[in-house]
Amino acid sequence: MKRRNLDKFVNDLKHDGFTVKLDTLIAGASGVVHHVDLVAERIEEGRKKIIVGMKEQGKDPTEEIISVFAIAFDVGAEPYYITSGGFESR
Repeated sequence: MKRRNLDKFVNDLKHDGFTVKLDTLIAGASGVVHHVDLVAERIEEGRKKIIVGMKEQGKDPTEEIISVFAIAFDVGAEPYYITSGGFESR
């Protein structure tokens, strides 16, 4: 993701009341500590946590998307995967 787009995305999350951490570690219920591209969190009617995987345009991201969903499940977050463009076909 281009820096300008990333900055806008982070600012939008902050504007919506989220605290944002980039390129960070987060522990899951399994005890595993996961490295994630972005964690956004806010407390509103309980805790809302978002895990985001980010990728530049390129190869098939299937395994990375599955990983983001698995990490989100482990840490109790909503998973999102964003990219700067399309993907190459296999």
